[in-house]
Amino acid sequence: MKVAILGTGAYGIALSLMFHKHKENTIKMWTKFEEEKDLIVKTRRNEKVLKGVHIPDDIEISTDIDYVVGDAEIVVIAVPAAFVDDVSKLLKKYNKKKYYVLASKGIER
Repeated sequence: MKVAILGTGAYGIALSLMFHKHKENTIKMWTKFEEEKDLIVKTRRNEKVLKGVHIPDDIEISTDIDYVVGDAEIVVIAVPAAFVDDVSKLLKKYNKKKYYVLASKGIER
């Protein structure tokens, strides 16, 4: 399956690694932060949130949400709860025939 993970924090990375265990899955991850994307692509890690955890080279990282979500069959929203509303608004334009999974944590004020 084609899987889009929205969020490159600890939970998003952990979920991407679980999906990656099934070699038939292709995974793309999205972050809205260009600097974060560049660092993860360069080091294949996000040391701020998961020290020593390697992100496999075949998991793509992008700031282009259209590229990440466009052909995905499953979209996993793994951003903090405070940002779910903003991310959900970005998803309104996509095909409704996708599976959307909310894997957010925290509370919104």
